[in-house]
Amino acid sequence: MAAGIAISWAAEATARGRLGMNPFVGIRVGYVTHSPEAWLAGHRSARWPTHAAAGIIAACGILILALNVSDETASRITIGGSLAVFAMVLFAAKKATRAAELVVVQNADQQS
Repeated sequence: MAAGIAISWAAEATARGRLGMNPFVGIRVGYVTHSPEAWLAGHRSARWPTHAAAGIIAACGILILALNVSDETASRITIGGSLAVFAMVLFAAKKATRAAELVVVQNADQQS
């Protein structure tokens, strides 16, 4: 659950520009790391899928703790949640890359 909260905080901080480019937190794919503007655009675009991934992580933790499930059921919840989080992270990375690429291309066109 704590991981979900931390990821959600990071998604908001990067999307709002409170947490700029850094070596520890954020999406680092494609054009996202090209410039501070691309970083911000990418993280704004990836905001909701990143929050969704964080929510899935938190929900899995809550389900496992609240329902006091067997180890087998907990494993199934964890595996299913992990697959869903993986899909959301890939989707977030794709959205971030596309948004950042647009910023990089627009900036290059303006400089030409």
